[in-house]
Amino acid sequence: MDALLNFIKALADIQRVRIIYALSEGELCLCSLQEILELSPSTVSRHVSVLKQAGLVVSRREGKWRYFRLAPGLEKTPGGDLVKWLVRNLEDDHKAGIQAEKVALLREQQNERCAPCSDGLKKRQKRNGRGQVG
Repeated sequence: MDALLNFIKALADIQRVRIIYALSEGELCLCSLQEILELSPSTVSRHVSVLKQAGLVVSRREGKWRYFRLAPGLEKTPGGDLVKWLVRNLEDDHKAGIQAEKVALLREQQNERCAPCSDGLKKRQKRNGRGQVG
């Protein structure tokens, strides 16, 4: 029962519900979550931290980028049932629909925006003074 109450407490904030809804379709980087929520990096990180402590979200690092996804095995827990119920009931919500469209667009662009090698490529392009790596 304590675990379920922790899930419920973690989901008692609209921004954390929005994060769960965004992650229900798969992994997203911190910058994508910032753009979706229109919040500062520190605020998004704080909300994600609450979700991580409740066991709803996990993260991984790739270079300087942080990626978040729903916790593996979540679907086998009472909290997973709660998340499924929440996502299913948000599908008809107008604001959630707008967010889902934004998430889909950002997910398509994520590899380009957050590729670990993109910083090195940009530095080399700048150093060479052109758009091609020499």
